Amino acid sequence: MIDTLQCRGVSEAQYTVLTPFPGTPLHARLRREGRLLTERYRDRCTLFDVPYTPKLTSVAELEAGLRWPFAETYTRRETETLAWPRATARPVGWRRRRVPP
Repeated sequence: MIDTLQCRGVSEAQYTVLTPFPGTPLHARLRREGRLLTERYRDRCTLFDVPYTPKLTSVAELEAGLRWPFAETYTRRETETLAWPRATARPVGWRRRRVPP
């Protein structure tokens, strides 16, 4: 996944945890299975915190796995070669206007 982003010149990406928002089928299923860590988890509904027990790994491993793509995408080299030139680029059609003295 990271290689694909880098090859295509993508300078920004957002990685999030699958979040079982209340009222969704996912929330209902995880509740039935007893996998929600708490019924009142508004403070953990951030898209980055894990509010449920994963089936095949631990909460800590899933959270660490989420940090890895961020670290790979936003290295200093990637930021300098991809994001910075785009942030400082002038829009198409941009012309410097002369300001009268």
